[in-house]
Amino acid sequence: MSEAKKIDFGRAPYDISKQSDYFLVRLHGDLGAELAKDFEKKITVQLESADQDFVIDASSLAEIHPAWTRSLMAIAKHVKATKKQVRVVGASDGVHQWLVSQGLSSALPCVADLETACKQLKPQSPTTAQAKPRFDAQLMNIFLNASREVIEAQVQTPVTPGTPFVREPRDSMGGDISGVIGLTGEQMNGTVVITFPEETFLKLMSKMLGEEFTELNPDLHDGAAEFTNMIFGKAKVELNEKGYGFKMAIPSIVTGKNHTIQNKSKGPRVAIPFDSGVGPFTVEVSFGS
Repeated sequence: MSEAKKIDFGRAPYDISKQSDYFLVRLHGDLGAELAKDFEKKITVQLESADQDFVIDASSLAEIHPAWTRSLMAIAKHVKATKKQVRVVGASDGVHQWLVSQGLSSALPCVADLETACKQLKPQSPTTAQAKPRFDAQLMNIFLNASREVIEAQVQTPVTPGTPFVREPRDSMGGDISGVIGLTGEQMNGTVVITFPEETFLKLMSKMLGEEFTELNPDLHDGAAEFTNMIFGKAKVELNEKGYGFKMAIPSIVTGKNHTIQNKSKGPRVAIPFDSGVGPFTVEVSFGS
């Protein structure tokens, strides 16, 4: 790919141009719904013949209306279908959060500048392209932080993580109710499980719903699924920014004293014990091919 250089298109609200190695879409200022309609018509024509990577320059973008979601997703789908890539350059925190809120952050990865985008869009060697991220401490910390933040935010109780440990395949979950979510990603698959003892779960649900619960019943089971879903949803944003490409999934519930869970992942089952103001619980994460 040719050397990256700064390109100035003036103050137009948007511009679509073909560079030597990529299509450049420059967005500027406040982009409202009416501009989205005009942009959609023009980008649709460009996509019919586009056979290159895309760079979306958001460095001068202030605000963007949700009406732009469809056009930007069309770019993401096109590059995926043609086995090309796309990068968003110079997005502000506000624009990045907008991409997250519209479900576009994983399809439209953000990078700091045009030079970084060009480096990432260079053709990769087979060895590099086929390499898979390792299941390391950084990845585990993402789930650890997501678990703590979700529980603390939902029930306003302090949460303290313990020392992670590897659980054997036939080990019981050590609790009474578990929320389970299977993960499917571009580079690896996995499973996330959150397990509660009955007493902890009842106290959590009582604080969350503002009503006293003294026994585990089917009406409360969805609470475990919701906790699992929120933890994965929070972790998914950061994971996909790192290129894992995980898709959303529907959680399920397993109940029973000292129940076990069939884990389809071939990777190690790494469990993180937590202590909270309402009692202990465990989050288990497993990834593999």
